[in-house]
Amino acid sequence: MTPQTLLEHLDKGLPWPDSACLTEGADVAAAYQRALAVRALRIGRGEVPRGFKVGFTNRQIWARYKVFAPIWGTVWDTTLAFCDGSGSVSIDRTCQPRLEPETVFGMKATPAAHATLDDLFDALDWVAPGFEVVQSHRPDWKFTAAETVADGALHARHLPRSHR
Repeated sequence: MTPQTLLEHLDKGLPWPDSACLTEGADVAAAYQRALAVRALRIGRGEVPRGFKVGFTNRQIWARYKVFAPIWGTVWDTTLAFCDGSGSVSIDRTCQPRLEPETVFGMKATPAAHATLDDLFDALDWVAPGFEVVQSHRPDWKFTAAETVADGALHARHLPRSHR
C-alpha cells in the first residue's frame, strides 16, 4: 500500500484489504520508511508530532504476535489528550481498538545514543500514568512485524494524566 493509502485507512478506521498484507519476511526497515512517508503526509496537512510510543516492550507477547523486538511510532497532537484523573477519548474511526495501560515519559532532553541509566533519568522531565488506544488494520490482530510498523506502531489515541 502506498503511504497515501495507509493514511486514508488510518483516517477512516478501515481494515486493510487482504491484498495489502505484507509477507512474513517483509522488511521492517522498509516498513519504517513507509511509516516515515505517512508521517511526512501528516505533517504536511498540519498535524504536529508530540512524541513517540514504543510498542511490544512486553516480551511475553512476542511469540503470540510473531513480533520479536519493540517497535516505535509517532504520537500526534490529534491523537493525544491529557486528563486530570478522569477524561475521555473518542474511538471513532479506529479499527479493532484495544485499551492498554501505559507509563508515559516526558523528556526535557534527548539522551545520548549510549546513555547510562543516570543519563536517562537526567533527561526525564515528568512521568505519568496513562492509557493508549491501540488498533490493528489487519483482521483479528494477525499481522507481521513489518505490518505493525507500517500501521503506525498500532497507535490510535493516547490519554495520559496531566503532568502539571
